[in-house]
Amino acid sequence: MTKIQKPSFKRKDEKGIFQEIFNDPGLFWTALNFGAMKTGSIIGNHYHKETKVFVFLVRGKAEVIIEDISTGKRERKKLNEGTGILLADQRYTIQASPA
Repeated sequence: MTKIQKPSFKRKDEKGIFQEIFNDPGLFWTALNFGAMKTGSIIGNHYHKETKVFVFLVRGKAEVIIEDISTGKRERKKLNEGTGILLADQRYTIQASPA
């Protein structure tokens, strides 16, 4: 049966808004999240041993820093409005950039 979803988690602070729309490992997607970051804010900066996170920018610009945990090597990716990136089993941080 189709059901109306409300966010299972919400956080609003000086960095912006983060909402976990749903989290159900039995579904095709484990989780669906939404966020709105303020310019200069940093989110993420953590690691999941097994995860797949797709970050899609609806508006603005951001920089994603991806770190290989075993080597410490870092890679920077710039996201612009209407672009996204799949992060799988990596440490990452996301920084909102001035538009």
